[in-house]
Amino acid sequence: IAKDVRVYILQIPLPKFPPVVIALIPNKGNDNSKTISQLHKKLIQEIAPQLGIHILSIGSDGAITEFQAQQSIIDIQTSKRLFIREPSLNIHFSCPVFDNVGPIVRVQDPKHAKKTARNAIISGARLLTFGTSSVQYDHFLTLINQHDSIMYKNDVIKLDKQDDAAAYRSFCSANFKQCLTHEFRVKEGMEGFAVYIFVMGELIDSYLNRNISPVERIRMALTSYFFLHLWRFHIETLHQKYSNYVSIRQNFLSDQSFAIFTSLCESMVLLVKAHRDYYPQMPFLPWLHGSESCEHFFGVARQINSDFDFSELIQMLPKISQYTKALRNKKLSFNKERSVREGYLFDYTSDELDKLSIDKLRLWPDDEQILKIIQHSRCLARDLAEYVGIIQPSDISIEIFVPQIFVESHEVDVSSSSIEKQSNESNNENIDNEEYDLSSAIGEASSEMRRIIIETGNEEQDSNNNFIKGHSQLNEIST
Repeated sequence: IAKDVRVYILQIPLPKFPPVVIALIPNKGNDNSKTISQLHKKLIQEIAPQLGIHILSIGSDGAITEFQAQQSIIDIQTSKRLFIREPSLNIHFSCPVFDNVGPIVRVQDPKHAKKTARNAIISGARLLTFGTSSVQYDHFLTLINQHDSIMYKNDVIKLDKQDDAAAYRSFCSANFKQCLTHEFRVKEGMEGFAVYIFVMGELIDSYLNRNISPVERIRMALTSYFFLHLWRFHIETLHQKYSNYVSIRQNFLSDQSFAIFTSLCESMVLLVKAHRDYYPQMPFLPWLHGSESCEHFFGVARQINSDFDFSELIQMLPKISQYTKALRNKKLSFNKERSVREGYLFDYTSDELDKLSIDKLRLWPDDEQILKIIQHSRCLARDLAEYVGIIQPSDISIEIFVPQIFVESHEVDVSSSSIEKQSNESNNENIDNEEYDLSSAIGEASSEMRRIIIETGNEEQDSNNNFIKGHSQLNEIST
């Protein structure tokens, strides 16, 4: 007997176009990546070409099987592929281009990614550490106890991990400002937390912000991309010498979270280039890519019938369609007071764009500008990494830790896992039984880290001139 339903929804990435349900597939809830990828392939290689449908992206909420199914689509060998390459920085982004369909980019849902970034701090499974600071749960506690905090206590204490509004408040600019003094310097002890909030906030904002150009979106995403890889390099470098105290498993993001974030960075660059080369007249609306349409669909269905079976869901389709259209056309008001523990938060009226915004979203960078943005983003990431004491490679290029992360089934998504499961995962690791002085070890590691930083301090100078041409579009917008 089927327990779940897999829904395929066609979302035209333009304002005012409602999503269209094209398939409802019952399943027992145990679909693996191979089964899902076969469904994707049937849609892309058989159904879409016959109907003349151009598909630009396949969205996912970041679940393991969904991510692996997307990876299998990206790995399909086609006669033509879309590429972004910068060999000096080990950048090799690509996606397949299907005949009569076009380039297809995998996209993780940015709102789910934002909750994953927040839950990585508060889950307690890992202590996220940089060189001279860390990102901890008590940083959130400090913020909510300020008299002017924009966060609610239940955003941090007895929280709902799936609360979209709480995740938004965690990474918004107002919350970041509360990490700063009146002189706009980071408060003592908040350095690592402030950088983490900034980097992750920039990555998610590159998708959800309605008012920035494609060239700026690439810069924001790639700055996060390089910072994440520098951070991982730092942890792995320390692990080689202090394996008892520092490790990827204890002091860095989970493999699945890392894969989600770096995939979002890569997808942003490919989406911009795909739009420029194949759909240049269409404005770039990245917030319409992902799995939010599916969340809307099931959210509306549960408002109509909180406990439905498959046959009832099919009967509800016309109602769901009319309900969604009424919300988008403002014929039905769905506004309510926003509070805590509200779970998923949908904005049905956020697609309104004026002509200036649409023109801004069609300012495409050429390949040379993209390469200069990549170089500039690398410089920004190095500056952020240096600020928090992250060890950096002596060479400008860093090893990209496997082009795609293959997440094994035992890796648990931090956005939905329980604290107990993740704590057990950390506690089950093998450690030496020798007695040691932890404070002395940390002091020794810190001294060694500073020595390595000094030895590798011969870094390249930031070259603002190289980025002038890449910023020409932003100057055009401001004028």
